[in-house]
Amino acid sequence: MEPKPDDTPRVLAIGLDSADRNLIDRWIDDGALPALGSLRANGVWGPLSPPPGLGNNAAWPSLFTGAPPDVHGHYTYRTIEPRSYRVGTFEPEDYRCRPFWEALGRAGRRVAIIDVPKAPLSRDLNGVQVADWALHDPIYRTPCSSPPEWIDEVHERFGVDPVRVCDGHDGESQTLLNLRDDLLERIDRKTRLVLEVLARGDADLVFTAFADSHCAGHQLWHVHDPAHPAHDPGERQRSGDLLRDVYVALDAAVGRLCAAAGEGTRVLIFSALGVGPNYTGHDLLDEALRRFEKSPQTAGGRLHDLARIARHWIPLRVRRYVGPWVKDRFEDALLTRDRASRSCFVEPHNDVLAGIRINLEGREPAGRVAPGAAYEDVCRRIENQLGSLVNVDTGAPAVKSVVRVRDLYPRAPEGELPDLFVEWNKEAPIERLGGPGIGVVTRERPRHRSGDHTVNGFFLAGGPDLSRRDAEGVASVCDVAPTLAAWLGVSLANVDSAPLPSLAAASVHDHT
Repeated sequence: MEPKPDDTPRVLAIGLDSADRNLIDRWIDDGALPALGSLRANGVWGPLSPPPGLGNNAAWPSLFTGAPPDVHGHYTYRTIEPRSYRVGTFEPEDYRCRPFWEALGRAGRRVAIIDVPKAPLSRDLNGVQVADWALHDPIYRTPCSSPPEWIDEVHERFGVDPVRVCDGHDGESQTLLNLRDDLLERIDRKTRLVLEVLARGDADLVFTAFADSHCAGHQLWHVHDPAHPAHDPGERQRSGDLLRDVYVALDAAVGRLCAAAGEGTRVLIFSALGVGPNYTGHDLLDEALRRFEKSPQTAGGRLHDLARIARHWIPLRVRRYVGPWVKDRFEDALLTRDRASRSCFVEPHNDVLAGIRINLEGREPAGRVAPGAAYEDVCRRIENQLGSLVNVDTGAPAVKSVVRVRDLYPRAPEGELPDLFVEWNKEAPIERLGGPGIGVVTRERPRHRSGDHTVNGFFLAGGPDLSRRDAEGVASVCDVAPTLAAWLGVSLANVDSAPLPSLAAASVHDHT
């Protein structure tokens, strides 16, 4: 155990989940975000990049382990299980790396970890932790803590998550106003909890995250964005910019927490992803691939499509409880035979890019494409076909690029990831896809999630020895863990990442 240098400051890390860099910049400039504006004016400001091709489920684990996704093993919430066509759910025990705060604990640093998204509960912890109390897309079935009894105290004193499932609304004006109000209430509850932890003064690292910018970005984008097809100018005039309201509340929370932490605290505020309009062709891609292949849809595939349509007619108060069960137990089971009959198919991935799996001999149970030259031919054919797709309503190419996943993540076990990532042209909504020989593939505009993830992440750092400057280049989320550890005089062993040069502490001590 390494003693902490006497001059090592306390560290406060605050994640603003999926808060967008461009929005932060704009609203700092117009005076709406004074706390973040003060950090930008006096500290270090720069872009932060998530793992390429992946979304929130990969970004947060990369941030708190310091490892890329092909090392820690978490890519997205639901993935095709190896050597099957079934869809499985990632569980906390599936991580191949541990959070960096466990190494801090072994080095004698005390930590308080409060609702860091996707983080597994650390049973052997030098400090306290709350997991999945008030977050978007929790990984545990119920909130939990270390020590175990702390979550009961949190619920008793600060209540349960008032938002619960942010997708569970009907898009009506009053419902969106209620969602905004619930998000503001959740921000206040978490702020009060973290203030209490800071007041105890016994943690070297206090690390928390607010999910509210994530939920608001998905659900309230169309209220904010006049160019979105679902934008209602009259409603915007009556209710204001609900998304901006959430950012203003988050800024106030940051201000309160930084003030409570004190001037001697080193502070890092960050977001791994941003947000923008939900203009993707995800829901159209599988049918386009089927038509290119001239593969008839199986009965299971047809039933699956009918089930997806029917699910949207189930009342929301019922769907939020039965929807996940129907999806996991019924809809995906129908696709097993359909996937087995094709040379390629879309697999569950994330909101940033789409994922395509090749039905490969020796890897999939009923593989139809031989490894080697045949596999390469199929990949090239798909790349060419997707390059010919157009957004029928604009005439512009629908796909910006098709990426070989193995080039990005060479250490991933075979079959753990899709074979191809598809990056959409998000300049306009994609509601109709057209291409040679496939006619027009159509869908209805999504009822929910008018906002989608982007790569517009950022970080803001302030405190002792951090003077005003813009960071050079784009930082990786993998570098956040070694940076925070270095601030506390600890070097993380066995990680590919390193402290950010613009934020690195003067000296550290190696610790595994």
